[in-house]
Formats: sequence, C-alpha cells, structure tokens
Amino acid sequence: MNDPLCESVLLSTLRENYYLEVVSLVPLDLGEDYYARTFKVVATTGKAYFLKVRSQLADAAALEIPRYLHARGISQALAPLAVQSGERSVRLEGQQFILYPFISAESAAKTGLTPTQWAQLGRAVHAWQHMTLPDRLVRLVERETFSPEQRTLAADYLQRALSGEFDRGAGQPLAAVLRAHQDEITHALERAGALAASLAANPPPFVLCHGDLTPWNILVQHDGKLAIVDWDSPRLAPREYDLMVIGGNLTGRPDDPAAETSFYQGYGRITVDPSALAYFRYERVIADLAAFCREMWQQPSPGAQRLETITTYVASNFGDNGTLAAARRADQSS
Repeated sequence: MNDPLCESVLLSTLRENYYLEVVSLVPLDLGEDYYARTFKVVATTGKAYFLKVRSQLADAAALEIPRYLHARGISQALAPLAVQSGERSVRLEGQQFILYPFISAESAAKTGLTPTQWAQLGRAVHAWQHMTLPDRLVRLVERETFSPEQRTLAADYLQRALSGEFDRGAGQPLAAVLRAHQDEITHALERAGALAASLAANPPPFVLCHGDLTPWNILVQHDGKLAIVDWDSPRLAPREYDLMVIGGNLTGRPDDPAAETSFYQGYGRITVDPSALAYFRYERVIADLAAFCREMWQQPSPGAQRLETITTYVASNFGDNGTLAAARRADQSS
C-alpha cells in the first residue's frame, strides 16, 4: 500500500483528479489541525493552490456549505475546488484530499482586524445567518442539541488529572494547569450544564453558524479582504454560537470594545441573548479542554512545540482576559 502522503501519490492524485501538472509541492506547518497536513501547490500554469490532506474525514456539510455561500455572493467563504468528477474532495486509503485556491494571507489572530474589517466580518456573518438553505443542505448540517458529551469528557479528564494519572511524561504541565484551575473548570461545567438545560427547554431560533469562527480561521489578505476558512463544523444553532466569539477573548488577550462596535455596524444592531452567549463561551472552553487533553494523553505524543502551545493555550482561558472571564460576564448579565 502506498503512503498517501508521499510526494508521488500526492502528485498523481492531483494529476488524475484535478488535471493539475505540478511543479512545486511545499509542506506548510500551520499547526492548528492535528488531523491534517497542508501543502502549497504550484501548477505548470503558475497558479497556486492550497491542499489539505485529512486523516479525520470532513463530512459533506463542511464541503458543500462554503461552496453554496460563496456561489451566492458571500465571497469571504473559502470554498473547495471541484474534482473533475464533480465531487469536492478525493478519498484515498483513509485520507481525504481537499484543494482550495491559494490566498496570500495571515490569520486575524496574528494581524488583528481594522474597524473596516470588523464591519466586513459582521456583514458576512449576518449574510450566512440570514440565508435560507435548500432542504438538501439543511439535511446535511448538524443541529445544536446542547449535548453533555464534551462536559462529560472534560470532567473525566479533570478527575484523572486530579488523581495523578497524568503526572508522568510530557503531559505533566497540562495536568498541573487543570489542577490549578479545578474550581474554575468545575464552575464552568456546572454553569454550562444549567444553561444547556434552560436553552434546550426554550431554544432561541436556529440559524446557520460557522461553528468555529475563531481569529485563527479568519484570514486577512493583503488587499484587506477577509477569507473565512475551516468550515469543518457548520451547525444550525442560535446565532450566539458564532457571535460568542465577538468579545469572547479567544486569543487570551483583551478584545478591543471598539471592535465589537465595528462588528455590529456591519452585522446590524440586535439584542444578543446573554445566556446563550455565556453557554457557548463556557462550552468553547470545555470542548477545547477535552480535545487538547485527548490529543495530549490519548494520541501519539505531539512534538515539544505543540505540547507547549497546548499548555499555554489552555492556561490562557483562565486569565482575567480569558474566555472564561468573558463567559462569566455574559452569565452575570443574563
């Protein structure tokens, strides 16, 4: 069996499925998706592409939703290119190959956004949240259920960290972070559970949400235009599922209040539900905690740099400028 990530297989896959003759194939170290490898591809025509090879397969919604939005004028939604067969990806030996146009850009987590760009983001989010999807796409998109799954996983990892199970090896610093913030994690789990029950009993209207609208998934191009990437978890959910990012301190740094003002100048003035905002912020911290603990302790050990990144990011949630602080503020105003 051929290695699906060896250069010859990558080149033949691009040639046979996209009719691309490649002159350059360069691995990219983007580092945020544990289950993906990424490459810059340059064809003989001189045109550049972005190739993502995933070991955890994206579902149909992750490929079809950005295509649909882009085709209907939401230019910020970066959509995958079609294979010659019409499909949006190629599957080979447990791997999924997804090809995109290559854009020269940096993440908003690094560059920040200007007031004009915040307003541009607001208009884009408003557009997809107010778009009526055809039934065939509605059937593809997961619906928010306020499930306890991530809370259960995070609670289990917390208890195992408290027991000393993870006190050996490279994962020890993360276990120390969990122990140091036991009370805050427990409070987040309890409040998320209570808010989930309340929202499930009386749910707000559901709209299309990106599902992971973090600064890392907002790319700033050199001409100032934005590209929204990684539509891996679109969801029909209360609009606060996306809006919780605005003012949510997801980078571990205080958000600029003026940024929120600029965003809503683009989105339009609304009354945000603070209980939904609090719930989705608590859940974001909890889901990240569960995912990073799994990556640290259940998967083959990541490299030293990745270990440090995970530990630093998890710890940043508990600071005065962290996402938990933003969740508590929303919770207290609900």
